[in-house]
Amino acid sequence: MAFRNEMGGAFVSAQQAGETHSFGDLPLVVVSAGRSFDKFFPAGERETGPMNEKWMRLQDELARLSSNSVHMVGETATHGIAREQPEFVIAGIRKALQLAVAHQPELGEPRSAS
Repeated sequence: MAFRNEMGGAFVSAQQAGETHSFGDLPLVVVSAGRSFDKFFPAGERETGPMNEKWMRLQDELARLSSNSVHMVGETATHGIAREQPEFVIAGIRKALQLAVAHQPELGEPRSAS
């Protein structure tokens, strides 16, 4: 049941992304698992290659919505990328911060004590 709910949400997200034409130069980092669907099916139960390829195309499309984007792919990661490759996800967060500060330099200025 949880899998179906998650998949339904994924397709709704994909539809919403398809309806969005541009984020302009808004900083955007897309962190993707190269083998996302492998998490849901035991080895050999189902061919996940086509599903993973389709999902990656959708992730590429999402990254192209911004002219200021980076798409990072953890090639061997599955849907559990945050647990499987936490350093990779942290690198994505750091990249997002870097893009945000470059986009809006005042974000990188230290706060003054009041």
